[in-house]
Amino acid sequence: MFFFTWLYSFITRTITLIKGLHLQMQANAQEGLDESVGKTIDSYVSLHDQDEKDRTANYAWFVNAYYNVSTVFYEWAWGRSFHFAPTKPYDTFQSAILRHEMRLADKIGIKAGDKVLDVGCGIGGPLSNIALNTGGHITGLNNNSYQVSRGNKIIAECGLDKTCNFIKGDFCHMPLPDASYDKAYAIESTCHAPSREDVFAEIYRVLKPGGVFGVYEWVLTDKHDPSNPAHALAAKQIEIGNGLPATSSHRVIPAALKKVGFEVLEDEDFFANRSGEDIPWYINLTGSYLRPSSFQFTPIGRPILVNLLAFAEKVGLAPVGVCKVSEMLHTGGVGLVAGGKLGTFTPGWFFLARKPL
Repeated sequence: MFFFTWLYSFITRTITLIKGLHLQMQANAQEGLDESVGKTIDSYVSLHDQDEKDRTANYAWFVNAYYNVSTVFYEWAWGRSFHFAPTKPYDTFQSAILRHEMRLADKIGIKAGDKVLDVGCGIGGPLSNIALNTGGHITGLNNNSYQVSRGNKIIAECGLDKTCNFIKGDFCHMPLPDASYDKAYAIESTCHAPSREDVFAEIYRVLKPGGVFGVYEWVLTDKHDPSNPAHALAAKQIEIGNGLPATSSHRVIPAALKKVGFEVLEDEDFFANRSGEDIPWYINLTGSYLRPSSFQFTPIGRPILVNLLAFAEKVGLAPVGVCKVSEMLHTGGVGLVAGGKLGTFTPGWFFLARKPL
C-alpha cells in the first residue's frame, strides 16, 4: 500500500511540475519574454563561462533568466518559501521553515501595522507567513514578472491583499521613495546582487531613521580555501545552480553594511549547529527513497526524473530545455551539499543592522 501511495504522489507531482512549466512560460510570453526555455538556459550558462565582471554587469538579466526557468521547479520541490532552515529532529520541513521566518521577524521586531519591505521576496511564501503571524503590512520587491504574478495570487489566497502587495523592481534601483519603511528584511536573496553595497545602500535609503534591517545571507565561511580544488568546485557549482554572479565571504557583509551607513547589531551563522542538535541543513538535497519530494535527489530518482522530463519534452508536454534546467539545478544541489559537508558554505548567516536616527 505504501508503494502505491508513494508512486501516486510522485506521478502527480511530476504532472504538477509539467503543468507549472507551461503556466510559467505563458506568463513569460505575456510579458514579452518570448525566448524558449532552451535559449534562456543556454544564455544563462554561457555567462558562467565568462568573466565574473560580465555576470555582475548583466546581473539583472542574469538573475531574471535564472528565475524564469527555475521558479516552478523551486515551488514544486521546496514549497512557497525558497530558503533553508535549521531543523531539529522533531521538526517537519514546514515547521522548520516557519520557525526560521518567524525568528527573523522577531529579531527585527515586526508588529501589527508596521510598514515592512521584503527585499527579493520570491513568490511570497515568507511574506505571507510573516504577515499572517505579525499583522505587518509587507511589500514584496521582486524583479521577476512571473514571481510577482504568482505572489499576488498567493496573498489573495491568504486574504492579505489589502495589507500586503508586490512591486516589480530591481533591488539595486528600487522604485520606492526615501524613508518610507519601518523595517526591512531579506531571506537568501541579496546574494544575487552584483555587490552588497549596491543593494544595502538602497535598503538604507528607503528605511526611516531608526529603521531595522535583518538578512539571512548565502556566504562562504572561514573554512573556505579558494586554492583547495574541492572548495573551489563547490563554490562554482553553487553559483551556477543558484543564479549567483559570485560567492562572497561572510566578512564582506558587515563591511558593506557599515560602508553604506548602517550600524551592525548582530552577526551570527544561524546554521553553525553549536548545540549539535540540528539535522544538517542540506539533508533534503541528499535525497530520500521514502519522500516523493526528495526522491529526485537519489541515485535512482535522478535518472527517472531526467527520463520523464526528456519524454515530456519529446512529446510536447513540457517546453524544450527543461532537462537542461533540471541539470543546472542538480549541479547547484551537488555544490550545496558539498559546501555543507565541508563547512565552507552556509545559507543563513544572520546580520541585524539599524539606520541611525
